[in-house]
Amino acid sequence: MHTEIDFDRMDDSPAAIRDYLAESGIAARKRWGQNFLFDRPARRMLADLVEPGPGRRIWEVGAGLGAMTAHLLTGGAEVTAFEIDHGMIRHLHRRFGDCDRLRIVEGDAARRIPELRAEAAEEPDAFLGNLPYNSAAAILWAAIADGPPIERIVCTVQREMAERMCAAPGTRDFGPFAVLCSLEHRARIVRHLPGGCFYPRPNVESAVVVLDASEVSPAQPKVRALALAEAAFAQPRKTLSNNLKSLTGSREEAERRLAEAGVDARRRPATLGMEEIMRLAAAFADFLPDGAR
Repeated sequence: MHTEIDFDRMDDSPAAIRDYLAESGIAARKRWGQNFLFDRPARRMLADLVEPGPGRRIWEVGAGLGAMTAHLLTGGAEVTAFEIDHGMIRHLHRRFGDCDRLRIVEGDAARRIPELRAEAAEEPDAFLGNLPYNSAAAILWAAIADGPPIERIVCTVQREMAERMCAAPGTRDFGPFAVLCSLEHRARIVRHLPGGCFYPRPNVESAVVVLDASEVSPAQPKVRALALAEAAFAQPRKTLSNNLKSLTGSREEAERRLAEAGVDARRRPATLGMEEIMRLAAAFADFLPDGAR
């Protein structure tokens, strides 16, 4: 029985987390990149960023021991918590009981998010995740690539990944992931978190990234623009004509389409701007997914 445990106090103590995990037969699994954020001010900052007021629908990915979940529920939010670990799922039910503002979704969030969006009539108002390093990209791709843009996305990811998410055109880190994050959102890094904020302590620094939905829709359907970006950046050091010939089947046709879009075929993909990517998505449209929204 765990009724005597002060979960609120445990959330702030690596030693108490370790002891509770051992007592409960739960392990922090490297395969799922589980690192619990025990720094209370950082958790409070993350919760505040998604504005967990009464009636606000928040999707939380990687709920773990429920430290962040507790912040969200205290604020009055309606929380859908995604969790893959069966031990953590049992713990969440134990900790929060039958709270009618909490729904727990079991399984891989990268797979369950598209399923839930296909089934549910309502979209989340915000998305929050202390994301596992080894699956953060797949989870964010699932959350952003399909469906309408989520009003606000707040996540902790590895610092290098955060820099790729927020990279500007023409920079070394600009690529398909930056295109994804800027198609319908404005992405920014708001804080770096050292490894000492987490248990177990990771060997890398994390960053908090916020993505706010843009008021301007992309000029091309999202799935089409993303498919174009993935093809254009397939081999970043090669020219656009070399990469895009994989779509058309010939360099000559790729060069003709590039000229139609007003883009030099000899350029490297990282030099593209977002407006040029939209023009290329239009020029290569018949080689790309239909992308009806």
